Amino acid sequence: MKAVEYYVHIGFEVHIRLATKTKMFCSCSTEEGEPNTHICPVCLGYPGALPVPNKEAFKYAIKMAKALNGKINKTVIFARKNYFYPDLPKGYQITQHEPPLMEDGYLVLAESGKKIRIIRLHVEEDAAKTLYDSETGRQGENAFLMVDYNRSGVPLAEIVSYPDIHDPDEGVEYLKTLQALARYLGVSEANMEKGEMRADVNISVSTAPDKLGTKVEIKNMNSFKAIHDALEYEIQRQIHALETGETIYQETRMWDEASGKTLVMRRKETSDDYRYFPEPDIPPFELEQEVIDIEPEFDDLHKLYKEVNSWNIDEKKVGFIVYSPEIYKALKYLIEKGVPPKFAVSMYLDEIKGQLEKSGLSLEDRHKDWVVYLHKLISDGKIDNSIAKKIIRKAISQNKEPKEIYEAEFSGPSISEEDIRKTIRDILAKNPDIVQKYKDGKKSVFGFLMGQCMKAFGGKVPAATVKKLLGEELERV
Repeated sequence: MKAVEYYVHIGFEVHIRLATKTKMFCSCSTEEGEPNTHICPVCLGYPGALPVPNKEAFKYAIKMAKALNGKINKTVIFARKNYFYPDLPKGYQITQHEPPLMEDGYLVLAESGKKIRIIRLHVEEDAAKTLYDSETGRQGENAFLMVDYNRSGVPLAEIVSYPDIHDPDEGVEYLKTLQALARYLGVSEANMEKGEMRADVNISVSTAPDKLGTKVEIKNMNSFKAIHDALEYEIQRQIHALETGETIYQETRMWDEASGKTLVMRRKETSDDYRYFPEPDIPPFELEQEVIDIEPEFDDLHKLYKEVNSWNIDEKKVGFIVYSPEIYKALKYLIEKGVPPKFAVSMYLDEIKGQLEKSGLSLEDRHKDWVVYLHKLISDGKIDNSIAKKIIRKAISQNKEPKEIYEAEFSGPSISEEDIRKTIRDILAKNPDIVQKYKDGKKSVFGFLMGQCMKAFGGKVPAATVKKLLGEELERV
């Protein structure tokens, strides 16, 4: 009997916080602050307070929509999405229902190049932030829920995909690509830990590749790992249900990290349950031409992935660079300055970034110029890679510029080749037993002699030069 084959279908509803300075329908700041300090009658839903759409939010949303290759709808119609929850002061959310800002788009995944179809992108206001028992520190009879309305009314772009994703790894790649795209465009930092990007997943398992199963929504995932783990668990749960004849309900489940399981929250609502109707306080309007004409400066991470991959660097670093816009831009700057890609990655990413993180510091714009300066010293034969790394570490630990370290400790008067050879011969004369072992074929002792020479030169002679001349002198002994 042929084993049953199961097919996984995954789609995402992703909310990305737009990087405006003020909220979607009022002039309150979107900056972080003490709870309930960035609020007003509009974002608190006071009767008679009238919302005014934020033009900047549409500029950001149009950038994202065009980068997702969709059809732009010029007419904006806001709607009220009605439901009750403490984080929704008006008792409804102002959003777009039909038509959305953009529809029928697609996103090309950075690494695989697979095209994921996008159903729609629309703009809406965010709800407030709720703090539950575990976060307030109160338990039992003293437990209560707290609400911070600073987030209420912050502009969001919601991006809904078709169920074109078929495994957890591909799901994470989709989200990483979407996050990086938002960052390259300057639309949002899309930091999941800060709630600037939130993803709900719709997943079903079926026994036919072209047929969807019963859709289950999963919430409460605030990291790529949590999303990956939740998907893996839910796939196995649904497969087990199909194998045993258990009913799979259309429902909303939440990811419980402690148990490593998805738990039932509620039976799934349909759009009819929200009783959408046109927002009476914001009549339909046409987007201004200057907003419609905005074009994204960037729209294809797969091309960028292939470019970075052509640098012939460690494969594991390619994805990290592509998904990190500031790192990519810095490395691109260095390459355009004539720095070889491998050297740029080694010094900027591995050495400078690595040493800064150990010291609790972050990359700054000036660190790019460190690499340019050190590469010039190496090209001129004044130092080698090992000395460059020493200079970086000293510059960071002493809070100085590499030029200061080089001139104070590594420049000095140049040493002639004959003086270098003389020092090497002196070292060989002091270590006749080691030299004999080398002559007898024990080449591993070369490292010891090399170390003695480098110590004698105090880092003022490039290792490549010492290695070459040491090898020549050993052949003459």
